[in-house]
Amino acid sequence: NNDGEYRINNGAALAKLGRFNEALSMLNEGLKLKPDHLTGYINRSIIHRKLGKFDDALQDYQAYISYNPDNSDIWYEKGNIEAAKKQYETAIGTINKAIDINPDKGIYHYRKSECLANIGRLDEARASLSQAEALGYTNINPALRQAVSR
Repeated sequence: NNDGEYRINNGAALAKLGRFNEALSMLNEGLKLKPDHLTGYINRSIIHRKLGKFDDALQDYQAYISYNPDNSDIWYEKGNIEAAKKQYETAIGTINKAIDINPDKGIYHYRKSECLANIGRLDEARASLSQAEALGYTNINPALRQAVSR
């Protein structure tokens, strides 16, 4: 449906201008007309996240996953939202799904190490951090390195 596509694209353009409420309205209309438009869910989830509406962002990631469960980046982003909500155990499981799909992304292992450290599973956090570094990830928070080196 071209009208749905138009509304989704218009919503993305409005979001880039910082007009988030208008963008959400346009994306909502577009997704009603074109409920399988994966980019629409991504764009809407980004806006929800920027507005601190984590539950709404999670719903959009889940909708995307229902259409395309093999996108590791979506699993990773969903895990980031769960971690932002301090749902570390859930986030670890979600990030593990991203790792199962694409085990060679260092950032996935790094984020998992942060979640593990936050719940005191330091040996596992250390192993995940080592894996991240082995895969070339270098943007390491010194506080995390210190936490896992104890």
